[in-house]
Amino acid sequence: MSSVDASIVMVLHVEGRWAHPAVVSALKAIERAEDAGIVSELVLVLDRPDDATLQYVDRYRHRDRVRVAAVDFGDPGMARNEGIAQSLGRWVSVMTPNHRLCDNWVVYAVSMLRECPEERIARPEYLVVLGGRHWVQRLMGSHAAEFQAGSLLVTHVYRTGFCCASKSVFERVGYPSVREPMEAETIDWYWTCETLAYGIGHRIVPQTVLFVYDPEGSSVENRSIDGRSALLQASRLFEANIWQSMVG
Repeated sequence: MSSVDASIVMVLHVEGRWAHPAVVSALKAIERAEDAGIVSELVLVLDRPDDATLQYVDRYRHRDRVRVAAVDFGDPGMARNEGIAQSLGRWVSVMTPNHRLCDNWVVYAVSMLRECPEERIARPEYLVVLGGRHWVQRLMGSHAAEFQAGSLLVTHVYRTGFCCASKSVFERVGYPSVREPMEAETIDWYWTCETLAYGIGHRIVPQTVLFVYDPEGSSVENRSIDGRSALLQASRLFEANIWQSMVG
């Protein structure tokens, strides 16, 4: 594979063919990026996959611009970190099998990040959730006057972990290991808090949308905490000096 500008990393466990819409959307975004001169790849990370998932992914093992990485963590956070480590792009997008990308995502996100003088994390402008419940949310950059950092005490303001950033951001702030089922649903929330604590802002990519398929209508992308501990561990964001600088 020639020099790669952008990577998309997706971890798979037991999704089987259910991952197909997500994979297709990623490949369409890669094709659009290639047309714009942005050499891109899709990294499928197999973390203790079942037979159906192995069989599904086999079709992509020899496909151009797709690489398959096998890991043995049984942990979405650690598997994602390894997938990012093995990715070849300067810019990395992370997604899950219940995400469907808009085909302009890689082009618009990479173009915006290239123009940023400081490290930033790109987020889609709109989030459209389909499945058990249907709703649309317009996301907000962390430097917007209306952004309320205090909301992070009770909810993940970006709802999903879908984003794009330079590989160096992910190397600086990795995803935590999952220890409990609740934590598996909140690693993205925790990662958002940690990146903000390190002073890495989140910016919106205009004219982009992420579709999220949530058949149960009950994922962390739909809810706030409900009396249970939300974070895997105490994020640096909530240390007194950092928190005060965020909320004023």
